[in-house]
Amino acid sequence: MVVPNVSRTFNALLNPSLYIYYEIYNFFSDSLGDKGIFDVEYCIFNKDGNVVHIESKTFPKLGENVAQYSKFDVSSYESGAYRLRVRVKDEQTGENIEEYSDFSVTRPYWSIIGQDFYQVVKQLSYIASKSEIDKLKKEKFENRAKALVEFWKKRDPTPGTPCNETMLEYYRRLRYANEHFSTKIQQGWLTDRGRIYITYGPPDQVERHPYERNSKPYQVWYYYTNNYEFVFVDQTGFGYFILVYPPYWLENR
Repeated sequence: MVVPNVSRTFNALLNPSLYIYYEIYNFFSDSLGDKGIFDVEYCIFNKDGNVVHIESKTFPKLGENVAQYSKFDVSSYESGAYRLRVRVKDEQTGENIEEYSDFSVTRPYWSIIGQDFYQVVKQLSYIASKSEIDKLKKEKFENRAKALVEFWKKRDPTPGTPCNETMLEYYRRLRYANEHFSTKIQQGWLTDRGRIYITYGPPDQVERHPYERNSKPYQVWYYYTNNYEFVFVDQTGFGYFILVYPPYWLENR
C-alpha cells in the first residue's frame, strides 16, 4: 500500500486530504472465467487504538491484478498519530488480506482553541513586530489561516520536520500563563507575570514573599542567563501582581 505523501504528515487546515494507492495481486477466478467481486474495508485508528473512521466498499474484479485509489478527509482530526488499515476480502474464496500504514495530523493551536482571529493575532504581540500584527489584522477571511501558517513558518527552527518547536513552546507558555496567572478580571497571558513568562520562559528562580511585615506580598523572578530580575507586587492582596521593576519594562506595559 502506498500513501503518496513523503512525510506522511497532514496539516488539517492546509492539506487535509489523505490519498492512498494500493495494488492487489493474483485474484482468483473460476473455470468459467467469473472474476467475481471483492470487499475493501478502510479503518483509521488514533494513537489510543480507537476507531475514528471506518467504511466498506465493494468492487468488481476487473482482472487478476487490481489497482485502487481512495481519499480521506482528515480536516476534523485532532493533532496526533494515526494508523490506516486496509482490509481486502475475496468474496469467492473468503480469503482476507490487510495492510497498515501510519500517518500523523497536525493542527495549529489557533484552530483548536476556538477563539476569534483578532484574539489570536493579539496573542502574538509578545513575539511579533507591530508591522506583522498590523498586516495580519488586514488579512481577508479566506487568507487568515494561511497567513498564520506563514507567520510561524518564518520562525520554525527545523523547517524540514513536521514540528515547529518555536510555535509549540510559545503556546505552551501562553497556556501556562492562563492556567497560573489568570485573575477574576484578566486572562493570565495579559497579566504582567504572564507577559514576562511568555517572553522569557520559566524563571531560573522565584522568591516569594507572601507575608512580609510592613510590605505587600511580592515576588522576585531571576533569569540568570540573561541577568534579568523582575519584581511583582500584589497591590490589592487578591493575587493581582503588578510589575514594579525594572523601570524600562513599565513603559511598555
